[in-house]
Amino acid sequence: RPRLDALVRFTKTLESDGKQREAQLSSEFRDAKMRLERAARRAEMQRRLSMQVDAEVGEGRAFRDKQMAELNQLVHLAASRPQRQRDAKQQGLLENQARRELSRAQPSHLAALDRALA
Repeated sequence: RPRLDALVRFTKTLESDGKQREAQLSSEFRDAKMRLERAARRAEMQRRLSMQVDAEVGEGRAFRDKQMAELNQLVHLAASRPQRQRDAKQQGLLENQARRELSRAQPSHLAALDRALA
């Protein structure tokens, strides 16, 4: 009989310890699950922010590239302006010279020029 009582007490102690341990593990599991869910939400938020930043950086680069292309075009135009002015002046001089020569040309020469150009 004393052995049976000791065995019953031992069994009840094991059962109680088991329930306590089960409750503790259950609580730890819930805590770990919540931490994991928070970490997953945080990772998703960081992924979205990263994508947004990448998109904004891409837009910024495209804008910068467009601005640089426009600036380079303006620099090229500004650098070539004196040459264009010289070319226009030279063209004007050539046209004036051609007009003077045409005004001195004889009618037979003009008729030959018209035939050649036709």
